[in-house]
Amino acid sequence: MLKYPFSHLCAAAVVVSSVVAGPLAPTAAYASGTTFAAQTCSATSNYTLAHGGHNITILVSEGDVFTLVKGAGAFQEPILTPLPGGVSIAIPASYTVPTGISSVRFLSGSGAGDGSINITCATTGGADLPTTAGSIGANSQTTATRTGISNNTQNRLGGGSGNSATRNSVFMSTQNLPGAQSQFGQPDWNAWISVEGRSYSGDFEGWTGDVVAGIDTLISNDLIVGALLAYGRVDIQSPTQRAQITSVALGAYFAKRFQSDLFLDGFISLARPDYQTQGTTFTSSRTSASLTLTGSYTGGAWNVTPFGKFGAYREQQPAYVGTGGAVAANDITNISLALGAKVEPLAPLASGLLPYISLGVDYGANTSTISGTSTFISPRIGVGFGMDLSRGYLSVDLDAGKVQEGVRDLGLRATYEFSF
Repeated sequence: MLKYPFSHLCAAAVVVSSVVAGPLAPTAAYASGTTFAAQTCSATSNYTLAHGGHNITILVSEGDVFTLVKGAGAFQEPILTPLPGGVSIAIPASYTVPTGISSVRFLSGSGAGDGSINITCATTGGADLPTTAGSIGANSQTTATRTGISNNTQNRLGGGSGNSATRNSVFMSTQNLPGAQSQFGQPDWNAWISVEGRSYSGDFEGWTGDVVAGIDTLISNDLIVGALLAYGRVDIQSPTQRAQITSVALGAYFAKRFQSDLFLDGFISLARPDYQTQGTTFTSSRTSASLTLTGSYTGGAWNVTPFGKFGAYREQQPAYVGTGGAVAANDITNISLALGAKVEPLAPLASGLLPYISLGVDYGANTSTISGTSTFISPRIGVGFGMDLSRGYLSVDLDAGKVQEGVRDLGLRATYEFSF
């Protein structure tokens, strides 16, 4: 037990232990000064520990940060005796949980002149990591599914060439197989597969990889419906923790052509992501949906392709007990909107290159039971070029933006389209 130097002046004492005896149920909220067993770091915000023999045990992970400030009452010599490592803390102060610590206990004194302490604990690698990793994974799988469906829409209803194999992205379709024609002048059935990869930096770092496959049929010459299967992998790290997620999703999609150059497509899917994080495993449930509207406009020597994308998902993570203790159930919801346009010349340059620039704005709103609500608005800029190469068409794309507050993404995609 670590105390203030003089017990008759102390407002609190601290005991740091590396073992928590048995799983402890998380506590969502407590009245100030109440004596209870334990709660999670994420549930401790501006908690007032009153004097008079009250105590609180907080379950923590390495890297969690406590902020201690003076509460009501008079403090005299508000200096804590050395914590592990010989560190002395004055109030107001902060304390970062070192390696091997799973709980921190605060015990108030009862002598004359005592005051209270307000305690806040911020998770940097605890419950917030599964929340962030889940959001990144859901966003990645939703985006990859939307990209695959939109590519299929352009090839299925827009008469595209149908196939591309790339460094970070692959799209293949049976659209142009010999003899694959229907009464509408197109194949009755079509199958496709799309593969994407992306890296992340900022407060959280890592990568995602997604494979999406679909099969669809023509209902009319301007409407298709189909089923999809998606598989995603996520590997995200905070400064102190790591989360890995595997997600399999099943869903249905459609695509509709309203005019020769105006298309609407969308999907809905259900997934059961499996998590490995904080020394434990658990499975959540996720529902995702998206709508994409694309068009085309030609003016002078330029072609402009405006787009609008709407996406949403909800993921429900169960309560679990990890290395940082018990974590409450978490409900994550997200809404995203992207607006922008791609601009390119109608004819390639003398070198044969056809350059383009894409300008857009991304908006995202994420709500979590554990982490609260966060929103962001960020520009997304893309540049690239395309050129005929051998028997196909090569395009190289680079884009940069943000997927959530504090997490940036950078993507490089090289695409080669070929017929088969």
